[in-house]
Amino acid sequence: MSHGMGRGSRRNLGLLGLVAAGYALAQLVLGMHRVFLGWDEILYVTQFSRDVPPGFMDAPRAWGVPLIVAPVAAMDASTALVRGYVIALSSLGVFFAFWSWLRLRDTGTVPLAALLLCTLWVSVFYGNAAMPNMFTALCAVAAVALFVRAGRAAEGAEARSRPPVRVLAGLMAVFGVMSAVRPVDTVWIALPLLLTAFPRRHGRMPVLGAIIAGSAIGWIPWIIEAQVRFGGLLPRIAQIARWNGDGLHVQVVRHLQSFGTGTLLCTSADGTCGRVTLGAGLVWLVLTAFAVVGLLALRGSAGRPAALIAVTVALANAVPYFFFTHLANPRFLLPTYALLALPAAEGLRWLSRRRRPGGPAAAAGIVTSVAVTQLTMAHGVALELRETRREGIQQAHAITRLPVRRPCVIYGTNAAQIAYLTQCRYWRRYVHGVPRRAATREIEPILDRMRARGLHVVVVTRSRRSRDFPAGWRHVRLRPDRGWHAHLPPP
Repeated sequence: MSHGMGRGSRRNLGLLGLVAAGYALAQLVLGMHRVFLGWDEILYVTQFSRDVPPGFMDAPRAWGVPLIVAPVAAMDASTALVRGYVIALSSLGVFFAFWSWLRLRDTGTVPLAALLLCTLWVSVFYGNAAMPNMFTALCAVAAVALFVRAGRAAEGAEARSRPPVRVLAGLMAVFGVMSAVRPVDTVWIALPLLLTAFPRRHGRMPVLGAIIAGSAIGWIPWIIEAQVRFGGLLPRIAQIARWNGDGLHVQVVRHLQSFGTGTLLCTSADGTCGRVTLGAGLVWLVLTAFAVVGLLALRGSAGRPAALIAVTVALANAVPYFFFTHLANPRFLLPTYALLALPAAEGLRWLSRRRRPGGPAAAAGIVTSVAVTQLTMAHGVALELRETRREGIQQAHAITRLPVRRPCVIYGTNAAQIAYLTQCRYWRRYVHGVPRRAATREIEPILDRMRARGLHVVVVTRSRRSRDFPAGWRHVRLRPDRGWHAHLPPP
C-alpha cells in the first residue's frame, strides 16, 4: 500500500471525486429531487418536523434516519430541501466510503467500483431518499476496508501491538451509523467480520471491540425502545417477523424481477414482482461473473483477502432477504451490490489489461452499457413515481378546500402524502404490529374516539361506496374526473 500522494494516487482520488460529484449531478439531472416523499420517508421526516405531526414508528423502524434528516426537517418540510440534503450526504458518503479502499488498494479499480455502484438505477433512485439502505451500503463498504486495514496493521511485518486508533475509531463510527439506521442488517454484516477476526493472534480484541461498540450505538437504544414501547426485545422481533413473513421464503427470482421492473415492493402474496428482464439479468451477471474473475485475478496478491471478505459480507447481507422475508424490494440488496462492485471492478481491470487488443474496449463497453441502461431505467422509475405520487398532492390540495382544520387526521388512500401536505396526522390500523385493512365496524369506534379527542377526521377512498368509512358520513368528490372521494363525519 502506498501512503504517499504520487501522480497515480492523485489521479485515483480525483477520479473518485468525479464519480461522487457525477452521482449527485445524475440524480439532479434525472429529476430525482422532484419525486414526492414516499410513505416510509414521510414517517422518518415527520419525527422532527417543525410543521407536520410525527407518524407512528412501528417495530421495524430505527431512529438513525430521522436523526440524519432532522436538521432539514426541523427547518423546512419541502421535498426539494430534504432530497437535496440527502443527495449531498450520499455523494459525500460515496467519496469517503471508497476512499477507505484507496488506502488499501490505490488503483483505478476503486473509482471504477464506485462508478458501478453509482450508475445502478436503485442507487440513483435511493441516493436521495430519506431511507436507510444507501447509508447501510456505504457504511458496509467502509467497514470492510477499515477492518482489513486494522488486520494488516496488527499482523503485518511491523506487527504493532494494536491497530491505529484512527482506524478503530473509523470502524466503530461506521458500525455506529449502520446500527442506528438499520440494526438488524448490521448483525448480518458484522457476523462475517467477527468470524474472520476471532481466530487472529494479533490485534483481535481491539477490532472485535470496535465492531461491537459501534453496533451497540444503535442496538442499545433500539433494545431500550423495544422494552418501553413493544413489551421487550423478543416481542419486537416477533412483530418484525410477522411483518416480513414467518418461515422460509425463497425470493431470489422475485428480487431479480423487482430489480428489472422497478417494482419497489412486492410480497409472496403477489403473483409476481414483474417479469425477469434481460437488462436486470445482465447486470446481475456482470456483477457476479466479474466478481469471480476479480477474485481469481487477485490470487497471490495482497488485495485478495479484502476482496474475499467483501464478497462474504455481500452474500451475508443477501441471505435474510433471499430466504427469510416475503418482501422483495431492490433497495434491500444495495449493500450487496456495493460490495460486489469492488471485486467486479478488479475483474474488469483484468479484462482490460490481459485481453488485448480488444480487452479495454470490451471492458469500457460493458461499463458504458450498464451505466446507460441503468440511468435510463432510473429516469423511468422516477417519472412513474412522480405521476403516482402526484395523486396524493392533488388530493391534498382538494382537501385543503374542505372545512377541515387542525388538529386533523387522515385515513385511507394516500393518507401519508395527504397528511404531510395538509400538516395533519395520518393513521394506519395495526394487527399484532402489522398494518392491516379493517371492516367498518372495527374502524368506526376508533374514528369516534379520535373525534372525541377533538381531531377533525377525513377518510379518503377510491370509490364512493367503501367499507372504510361509517354510514351517514358526508361524502365529497375530490375531483369530478377521478375516482377520489373524501368522507367527513356529520356535523
